[in-house]
Amino acid sequence: MSKENKLKSFFKSYAYQYLEYAMLAFGGLGLEVIYAFWLEPFLYGHSMQEFTTAECIIHWTVTIITWLVVAYLIIKSAGKNLGFELKGTSAKWTPVGIIASCVLVGLMLVINYVDVGGLKIIHEFHRLGALKFTFQHLYYFAEVILFTLIIVFGQNALEKLFRKQNVPYGAIRHCGFCKKQ
Repeated sequence: MSKENKLKSFFKSYAYQYLEYAMLAFGGLGLEVIYAFWLEPFLYGHSMQEFTTAECIIHWTVTIITWLVVAYLIIKSAGKNLGFELKGTSAKWTPVGIIASCVLVGLMLVINYVDVGGLKIIHEFHRLGALKFTFQHLYYFAEVILFTLIIVFGQNALEKLFRKQNVPYGAIRHCGFCKKQ
């Protein structure tokens, strides 16, 4: 097969379609740049660093809604075009996986404590107050949804491209921590 035919074949493949969905999720995250650095400074007359509490909450709310709509549309389209479904895994955690997870969480807490001088979540609550803290963490939740879609679709794209499912290209998937059922 010629190089040109291989390229045409790739752009019609499931690997490429999964890659497109990963890139759409990435683009969805990038929509915030339009709000934060163009639209809102134009509307408010000052930069994001000078936003009032109300302006921060409006920013987070608009961004959350945008990201959730993007995630919904991506999942719906992938379901229709690729038969993609959100579902739990049938993999079971192994004792090694549980221990590794506990060690990583513990290490993260220690690093966090050293970096901030306490637990970051408590530090942020005191710094932001209850209202801003709540909206910021809802924002984080919506952001994590799109990051997860990037990882899921990227993992699927590379599994299809390289025909190897035992490599964690971006996800922990049947790679020693989990046991296939």
